[in-house]
Amino acid sequence: MSKHPAFEEEQKALVETYSLIDQLFALLKSGVEAGADRAAKSAIAKLNVEDIEALKGQRHEPYFGRLRINDPESDPLDLYIGRVPVTTPTNDVRVMSWKSSMAAAWYKTSFAPAQVQIEKNKLKGSGKRKVAVEVVGRRQIEIKNEVLKDVKDSFWVEAGVPSAAGATVPAADSGDTFLTKVLERDRTDAFEDIVPTITTDQYELIADDKGGPRVIDGVPGSGKTTVAFHRLSYLVSTEREAAKRLSSSRVLALGPSPLFVLWSGSIRSSLQLDAVNYYTVEDWMWRWL
Repeated sequence: MSKHPAFEEEQKALVETYSLIDQLFALLKSGVEAGADRAAKSAIAKLNVEDIEALKGQRHEPYFGRLRINDPESDPLDLYIGRVPVTTPTNDVRVMSWKSSMAAAWYKTSFAPAQVQIEKNKLKGSGKRKVAVEVVGRRQIEIKNEVLKDVKDSFWVEAGVPSAAGATVPAADSGDTFLTKVLERDRTDAFEDIVPTITTDQYELIADDKGGPRVIDGVPGSGKTTVAFHRLSYLVSTEREAAKRLSSSRVLALGPSPLFVLWSGSIRSSLQLDAVNYYTVEDWMWRWL
């Protein structure tokens, strides 16, 4: 199978990303050790320590996609998207979190360039407001155990010209092949996150900012619980405005059985939900009696 024309470019980008990740880990370590100099302490103060700690568990796959966005208010943006954000010590974004406002451009597009309404956030420091941007590139990137395995374009426009796997994507080269690879990975009894393969409909449920209760209905095995965990992760994310964000320690999640709670441990860790109170209904009731 021939490699994608941008495979070497993406290989170089991955090496640069791992170099930055190692730099962040080293900075964090120097802050723990005695004798860190003033420059190191200043750089550490700008870091999100929680994100860097979470990144340790995601080093094997720091991102799964790349977006090219034309923003009418700034220069074109090329951004990678992953489970945990990766930023430089000077706060430049290398990898955006799937929970960031800009990530809506990933989940609301599929196989053709499109305009998407996003909420501008600290990425460009322009406050919180809706802005229409044009998504001209959506690239799926498969990384396994720190090795770049495959690159697929859902669509990609280079200098105004669609790539070979551009706006009209052949079925054999579409995102379906990427999804199939994800689904064919070894499965366990535990819940696993679906961050790389969240559909537009699922994202609308996860990122809905309207108030009031939500009821997710579906047959057994349709992903109701998985979507609920992702929504909870979104609601407590530090990517959200403080006024909208829920405090993890003040959230209560209830599961039907101890085994269910045990099985959900993996997904809760990968979605940074370890601080959320999670019990069976019976355990929770005994705590309050």
